[in-house]
Amino acid sequence: MDKPLAAMSLRQDNGSITSAPQEDLEPARAESGDSEARLREIIDTRAAEKRILEMIADGVDLPDVLNELCSTIDAYSPGASSFVCLMDANGKQLWPTAGPRIPAPLAAAISPFAIGPNRGSCGTAAFTRRRVIIEDISSDPKWPDEIREVALTHGVRAAWSEPLISKDGEVLGTFCLSYSEPRTPSTHDLELIEAASNVARIAVERGRSQDALTRALRDVRQSEATLRRTIDTIPTLAWCNLPDGSNEFCNQRWYDYTGVEPGEESGWGWKAAFHPDDLSPMLDLWSKLLSSGEPGEIESRIRRRDGVYRWFLLRVQPFRNESGEIVKWYGTSTDIDDLKRAQVKLRQDEEELRQITDAIPQCIIVLSADGHSLYANRAAIDYTGLSLEELLAAQHTRDGEGPGALHVARPSRRREPDRAHGRRPRESAHVGRRSPRAGRGERRNDARRRLPAARLGSCARGDAAGRRIRPSRRTFELRRRRASRRCTVR
Repeated sequence: MDKPLAAMSLRQDNGSITSAPQEDLEPARAESGDSEARLREIIDTRAAEKRILEMIADGVDLPDVLNELCSTIDAYSPGASSFVCLMDANGKQLWPTAGPRIPAPLAAAISPFAIGPNRGSCGTAAFTRRRVIIEDISSDPKWPDEIREVALTHGVRAAWSEPLISKDGEVLGTFCLSYSEPRTPSTHDLELIEAASNVARIAVERGRSQDALTRALRDVRQSEATLRRTIDTIPTLAWCNLPDGSNEFCNQRWYDYTGVEPGEESGWGWKAAFHPDDLSPMLDLWSKLLSSGEPGEIESRIRRRDGVYRWFLLRVQPFRNESGEIVKWYGTSTDIDDLKRAQVKLRQDEEELRQITDAIPQCIIVLSADGHSLYANRAAIDYTGLSLEELLAAQHTRDGEGPGALHVARPSRRREPDRAHGRRPRESAHVGRRSPRAGRGERRNDARRRLPAARLGSCARGDAAGRRIRPSRRTFELRRRRASRRCTVR
């Protein structure tokens, strides 16, 4: 009788069922078991990778992410100890950053660790930008002698390192997988170290980006604080509005002056600080500026914290982005209340002076250096019959003939007496002229006096006053002049 054989039914492609010896199925079962283990390892590795990537996305600190990565790799590689080194700012030294199983003496010996040829697996990988495999540290010349004994003493016999290179080509650091015995990496080991290095690179890049963003935000906050102190210090009320005209920001002086609490002015709350009579015209102009996008200014009264309203000059300027769109409106409010009071006082003084000069019965005309009329009192207006505008538009020639035969006598052209004889030069001229009388076309004799010019810098102004004289005085003047000429001829 033949020896019984354990058999297993197998279905062929043609549908028939055959039996195979039990011993022939053992390699298939072993291979199937390895495949299942490999599949479970891949699934577990994918799950671990997903978990680490989620940690990166959640902003977990970089050392914690890298330690989790090393712990995961160590769990799937019996006898392995992984660690990560990061490059310093100058790009010449590595610093151990993560690795729960790395011996502390070895970590201290390579902190920091200069990169270069024959500088161990990590230093050489960072220098050459390529993967470095050291199968036996005790005999490999790439491992430096100064740390060889430390590594061997603490059970590190093999080390494989992969450089972490960013998308921009910068060396960020290295990922190292070490073993306690000499070892040559398998294909599976190389795939594992490559996958781990890829995750480590992502974590380092994200960590550096996060650090850069944190530093940038800190710098921005410091810059904002400095700018805020500057804006709060300037001696004026400063503010910033959004494109729709609502308020976004006011400096501290605005709050100190108005007494408004921060936040109450936001939006359109700032309107409460303005005088009710000025609010409507100011909003109308503000609406026009928002529509046109042009800078502008307006005068308005703003309530002080004690309830007193003072005049302010509001200037506003739009700020545009690169596309030309208005993104902010910046403005200042300058106190001009003292200036407004001075202007009112000046107008009052001018009106009072006009009333005084209008009460004088003599004709008074103020001339510029080139003969233009600057001012005329009521007597001059009534006498000439010209309106004030016509009188001020008149330009008086040197001979006194101007529009409407209106004229003012100039100083005499006589030669000035010699100062050596002790006689003072004449500082004014007093002559007689015939001027038209208002409404009747009649010419009357007037005495016109040209007063010395009052000079302010390069400008000069002359004042002329005229009063009516009787014919007897005119006749006397003519006779005196004729007698003076006869004496000169003799």
